[in-house]
Amino acid sequence: MVAPQKSWVTAESSPKTGVKLQYNFEGRGKVGKYNVWQTGVKSTTVSQDWHAGHWAGRQVGKPYNYNFYRTNNRNSFYCSQLVWAAYMDVAKVNLNTSAYDIPGARAIHPSELLYNNKVQLIYRAK
Repeated sequence: MVAPQKSWVTAESSPKTGVKLQYNFEGRGKVGKYNVWQTGVKSTTVSQDWHAGHWAGRQVGKPYNYNFYRTNNRNSFYCSQLVWAAYMDVAKVNLNTSAYDIPGARAIHPSELLYNNKVQLIYRAK
């Protein structure tokens, strides 16, 4: 998720580092072996998007959340939970599709941030 704290930076969470700011290559093409996809939430304003990114950037230093069904946890984050929580907390937009939920618990899978009627594809580099 783009974090406005610095230019060309995204807030990301990984098992090795937890939440950190990651410099990208001006948002173009491949980053290593990975394709770049950019989506936007249809119902949010530019201001809400900025604040969601800023919220995600303020989570830097928090550890990785290994319990994928603890999405309400704000002390640690996994990758797609960080994006989901930013939009949920800032704009009250729930990007969960329930595709990966189990009775009594929900998980946010990265594909739910792409294949979701609440988001639109803005950019894709193969």
